[in-house]
Amino acid sequence: AEYMETVYAALRRGRRLYASAPTGIGKTISVLYPAVRALGEGNIDKIFYLTPKNTVARAAADALQNLRDAGADVRAIALVAKETLCPCEGVCKAGDSCRLSPLASTREDEAVTELLAAGDTVVESDKLLGCAEKHRVCPYELGLRYSLYCDVVICDYNYLFDPRVALKRYFERPGQYAFLVDEAHNLVERVRKIQSTALSLSALARAVADLPALREAVAAFTAFFEDMMKRALRSEIREEKNGEKIAFLSQKELPEGYLAEVCNLAYALLGALPTLSRDARLRLRAAAWGMRNLADRLAEFDEGQIAFLRLDKGDLILET
Repeated sequence: AEYMETVYAALRRGRRLYASAPTGIGKTISVLYPAVRALGEGNIDKIFYLTPKNTVARAAADALQNLRDAGADVRAIALVAKETLCPCEGVCKAGDSCRLSPLASTREDEAVTELLAAGDTVVESDKLLGCAEKHRVCPYELGLRYSLYCDVVICDYNYLFDPRVALKRYFERPGQYAFLVDEAHNLVERVRKIQSTALSLSALARAVADLPALREAVAAFTAFFEDMMKRALRSEIREEKNGEKIAFLSQKELPEGYLAEVCNLAYALLGALPTLSRDARLRLRAAAWGMRNLADRLAEFDEGQIAFLRLDKGDLILET
């Protein structure tokens, strides 16, 4: 009871609260109950329950169902990544070229109306997909639209902390939002990954191993990358006692030409996705979107960031 009252007081006053408690005492329900109470009293407009993984999201959904069973009038949605939800296997076909069109506003209205009428406490991926298929709309866009009518949005940390996928429809304008961050100790490492970039040449090579046209593009990029790194690190190389060569260099700008080459390879990989077989597309998808994300983050590189160039155990690594 004291835990709940402390959470409730923080929500009413718009304060930050950091709480630590042993596993198994009911932390999830102990923060959701006072949050729903504050929502009902008009102290907040919407609750965002942020999680690091799907198992934690499941616990939040179960807790909300328990609140609903106890009489709370609450509606929620569990959002997942677009590439996870998309039935087109991650190859987004914008506009009416997609059988589940993201531009079909009338059908989307009908789909949202159906979801609202069903009265589910938490709408999850299977429900979204079924409704989207029925009304021929994009399930990801349907989920975002339905979230406008929800009291609670269960979603990954990225939807708040990653500027590339943040829920801009909410966070670009002010609102009285409650952010319940589960397992917040994971945030440091997650945000570090969000703000950093890294490139794995070996993973790229594996992704295109059986795709001759793309194998050539990756080989050309690899040759550029290795030459660029070796030139930059030439004067920094030293030999360890075990004979291993290592090198490290930090600088406030990206190596010349690096961003352009990353963009070119990202376009090549993404452009090839629609032309591939289903199995090949599934194998390449992670590498293609990884390069796209790398290009996006490198494009935002500014004077507040540092590029780290390393030679470590024979691998050439560039991180920002």
